[in-house]
Amino acid sequence: MRKMSLGTGALVGGLLTASLMGIMYLGRQLINFAFVPFDLFNWIARELPGDLVTLGIDLMIDTMLLLGISVVDTAKAAERIQALLLFLAVGIVLGMVFFAVMKVRGTRAGLFSGLVMGALLGLPMMAISVVITQSPVSSIINLIWLAILFLAWGIALSQVYGRLETISGPAAKTMTTEGEVSEAQSVQRIARRQFLIRL
Repeated sequence: MRKMSLGTGALVGGLLTASLMGIMYLGRQLINFAFVPFDLFNWIARELPGDLVTLGIDLMIDTMLLLGISVVDTAKAAERIQALLLFLAVGIVLGMVFFAVMKVRGTRAGLFSGLVMGALLGLPMMAISVVITQSPVSSIINLIWLAILFLAWGIALSQVYGRLETISGPAAKTMTTEGEVSEAQSVQRIARRQFLIRL
């Protein structure tokens, strides 16, 4: 069976994490649930050494000034974009890790592997969110909401891997002119647009 590349894992992880952030944002707007990307960013800003945080702020301000962007008008937006990109990067890395592990193990992705990945992403994020969030919603309800979302993310990652793997047909054994048996991959090629639509 043809295994997926790390690049595919990064793409799938990124797309699913972007969808996860969209659902989290919708929950924040409609019900005031915790929005984990902002909580993660705020937690990192609190935990990092002060000098490092100051350096990051100065670098952001210098970049905005270099680009001719008003610091006063866009500083908050830039901070939020950084928070979203940080969370997205975590999802991308975990997508790559999942695809790499599946490739090494040579096994099909199932429900259990998806739940494990959802827990790997969700548990630390939920712990951070409980400490940092300013959501007026009860902590228990927030935790249930986030647990559902993160587990669904992990299951979706596993399902996409399995779906992409079935697109590639099993190896077919063929006889070469020298009488040796070789394996030829039967691969159904699809365009990038088709891949994104299926995902």
